[in-house]
Amino acid sequence: GNGLVNSFRNGDAPTGTLTSENFTIHEPCVNFLIGGGNHPGETEIRLQINGSSVRTATGKNNELLTWASWDVSDLQGQEARLQIVDNHSGGWGHINIDHILFSDEAAENPIPVGFWADFGPDNYAGRSWENMPQDNYQRVWLGWMSNWAYAGSLPTSPWRGSMTIPRSIGLRQFPYGLRLVQRPILELDSLREEHFQFVDKNLAQANQFISDNSLSGDTYELKMQLVPGSSSKAGIRLRMDGNHFTEIGYDALRNEVFLDRSNASASNFDGDFTTFFKAPFEAAQDTVRLHIYVDRSSVELFAGEGERVMTARIFPMESALGLSFFQEGSSDATIAGFDFWKMKTVWDFPNAVEEISKNNRLEIYPNPVRSAMYFKESLLEKQAFSILNTAGVVVKSGVLMPGQSSIAVEELGAGIYFLRVNQEVVKFIKN
Repeated sequence: GNGLVNSFRNGDAPTGTLTSENFTIHEPCVNFLIGGGNHPGETEIRLQINGSSVRTATGKNNELLTWASWDVSDLQGQEARLQIVDNHSGGWGHINIDHILFSDEAAENPIPVGFWADFGPDNYAGRSWENMPQDNYQRVWLGWMSNWAYAGSLPTSPWRGSMTIPRSIGLRQFPYGLRLVQRPILELDSLREEHFQFVDKNLAQANQFISDNSLSGDTYELKMQLVPGSSSKAGIRLRMDGNHFTEIGYDALRNEVFLDRSNASASNFDGDFTTFFKAPFEAAQDTVRLHIYVDRSSVELFAGEGERVMTARIFPMESALGLSFFQEGSSDATIAGFDFWKMKTVWDFPNAVEEISKNNRLEIYPNPVRSAMYFKESLLEKQAFSILNTAGVVVKSGVLMPGQSSIAVEELGAGIYFLRVNQEVVKFIKN
């Protein structure tokens, strides 16, 4: 159009309203470009008749202007006006509107011609490094693993964010053209621990292998070669506990890989926390290669040769540790190859706290803690204690007297710590 309406004036704080003159609706569609904040009722464009809003649209927390359209065929011949409103002064408290057109058909957004880096919801503001070693050069980047639409309402405390694993990024020639590909950096292989693998099993046999080897956990890497056969959908469920799980699979009818977190326990804490994501393949897939990294609150998927990537935060219960294969529409899907590695932590803890005993008798509450932690059982004898940070540095130490039931920690900054009493260690979080 001749001018962009943009309410971002030295920040999101300014508010205001812009109202058009009255006009008569002649065409059946109103098309416009819209961007800015997603705040229904606060940052939006309105079509009003007799002072009442009959159509509204808001942004998607994105500065990219995209086409939106109203079907107003039932309102033709009536007098109306347009109103652009910004009544939100917080984050994304602005709206962008341009190119308002009255037309006999709805506008469509063009298919993007750029390579899409991540088809999931939680990979933002990627950053790469220069000056990589020249003898093994690769472009490496990582991103912020969150989404501005719900970053402020994640059901976690005190930490709310994470970063993706580092990925190598490059271009590869396929029969259908040049494409962007990403792969986990090879250095991540150093985190692999116990390895389990099998070849050529149907899904019932594959699930029996999982059961026989007690495969489970909240931090692991897996690779699988899925042969869907005549099934309509097939894949694997991760971080599973009963009816709670995250599902990754292949839709053969649509030739798409998908990630579904709708059953991953906490998924209804925010209306903008969308749960289903898909990425289309450009060629038929007789065998679907899936490379997956699972962490305590995330799933990262590299499909095919790395040309389809998805990153998603998930918030399962601590007890959700299972995994299981599934299929729909048929029962002839197979797993041509499967590799599973348990993964160790990247934190370089000192030996004293690296291995926390599974038979630990030291129990504290609350956890997370604010000002003081309490022992579930009072001490019977005098004992020395120390508190270490994640770098292994002792930040507090002292002596516990018989009958003592608590330790004050209000002077500690927010973070993860380890309490050591004699040879027993317990991890706690300080808010």
